[in-house]
Amino acid sequence: MMKKNSLQQFFSILCAIFCISVLLSACGGSNGEASSGSGSGDNSGAALDYPSRTIEFVVPFGAGGSADLFARSFADLVSRETGANVNVVNKEGAGGVTGLTYVSEQDADGYTFCLVTPSMPIAEAKGRFDFSGSFTPIAMMEADVYVVSVLDSNKNFTDWDGFVSYAKANPGAVTTGGSSAGGLDEYTALQFGEAIGAELTYVPYDGYGEYKTAFLGGEVDLYIDKLSSFTNMAQYEEIIPLLVTSENRVHSAGLDDTPTSTEQGIEFGASSWRGIVVKNGTPQEIVDYLSSLCERIYESEDFQTVLKQDNADVVFGYKNASDFTVHIASETERFVDIVAAYGG
Repeated sequence: MMKKNSLQQFFSILCAIFCISVLLSACGGSNGEASSGSGSGDNSGAALDYPSRTIEFVVPFGAGGSADLFARSFADLVSRETGANVNVVNKEGAGGVTGLTYVSEQDADGYTFCLVTPSMPIAEAKGRFDFSGSFTPIAMMEADVYVVSVLDSNKNFTDWDGFVSYAKANPGAVTTGGSSAGGLDEYTALQFGEAIGAELTYVPYDGYGEYKTAFLGGEVDLYIDKLSSFTNMAQYEEIIPLLVTSENRVHSAGLDDTPTSTEQGIEFGASSWRGIVVKNGTPQEIVDYLSSLCERIYESEDFQTVLKQDNADVVFGYKNASDFTVHIASETERFVDIVAAYGG
């Protein structure tokens, strides 16, 4: 009897251990499934199985400009971080609207990025595209300041004081240009003229290459461009930089002796920036992953080297998804006022 009871107890213990093991295994499997399907608390691509194929990075502008150069550097770093191929595709036209339209027609699956600049809030301010209603901000990655320059062969002025005096005394006589009519370049030029109390004439060109050629040929008086783009122009000895629109001096691109807008007492808040968005409806766990990825890339030594090489490190250019969303809304409101003031 004793042996029988002992045997029964032994088998009861074995059954209990088996049941507990099964329960623990089931709980562990359940937790594992929840972890791999959720982006909260785990921003690793492995947990999401993302990205698992080629990413298309759309640049709504032509090849060779500052936006395109940034996109290609950024795409390379994304590829290194994730192991996925990232193809940069230029979809220029209509002030960026062509590229926006293309991205809005793709699947909301995180495999199509879009590079954005102030041109996108301008498009919304002008009622040409519902930018904020179509895209989810991921991160702002770069901010840029402007350089204003003149040729040493200019017959009317070759320094800052001479430029301001001549421009004020001859409304509309000083010409400048850019690659967009009724877009960022024109509004920047017109705002700059207003900031110094003078009227400038804006001449639109088909791309910055044509604008640079026109300036070097003496067709327009001023060359106003983002610092990252101006860097390539610094090689020309005949170019005289008049102003950098920043608080502090820039010690690169031959600008050490060039005064800043702050030094000259000019309130000129215009700047350029570049960021990443995806189509609305992209799964939140992918949005969270991409936001975390952009932050890691921005803080990386490789990306900081890119910023320094491009002279895009003069002002801090990073904003996370939340701050970038607020920034875009603020920029849109600003350009609504600008469009109302200048038309276009």
